[in-house]
Amino acid sequence: MAAIRFAHAQVVDLRQELKSNLGRVLWGDINRTWWSIMNHMDVDDISKINSVIDETFETAIVRWRNVESVRSLLERACEILKEAAWVSLNVPWYGQEGADAHIHAVFENLMDVFDGKYFCKIRKAMLDISPNVLKIQRAWRRVSTDPAHLACRRRLLREFDAFAMDLENMKV
Repeated sequence: MAAIRFAHAQVVDLRQELKSNLGRVLWGDINRTWWSIMNHMDVDDISKINSVIDETFETAIVRWRNVESVRSLLERACEILKEAAWVSLNVPWYGQEGADAHIHAVFENLMDVFDGKYFCKIRKAMLDISPNVLKIQRAWRRVSTDPAHLACRRRLLREFDAFAMDLENMKV
């Protein structure tokens, strides 16, 4: 049960961060003047969108870097969303009212791509590995707090030395 909550919470957090970041960049950072004059998106705007998507996925990719099945899904989702954003936004200018509706539709479509294509797959991949992660975390908590284990004794000695140095420095 803990593994299900663990995996689900991480994917929900990723989705929420993606939604928030995409909303910010799509409604706040697009140079609509350039778009209306040149009839295509500014390269800088596409770069901003790509950067926001990369930044959103970066934490999860780093967290899961040693688990190939999860990391590869996260990387694939990141790349597909960047390509989908470029394909759907780099189109002729619709006029102000049309652009707002178009951007809203693109935003919803990008979230639908993530939800429909990747949310469940990423969650399942995390679930497949989560019991092992939880076992390791549980074992580490036990080992790191039980002086019968060498790792705990070393930690306690290191902390003792640090406290002793702090006391030395306070006397001076």
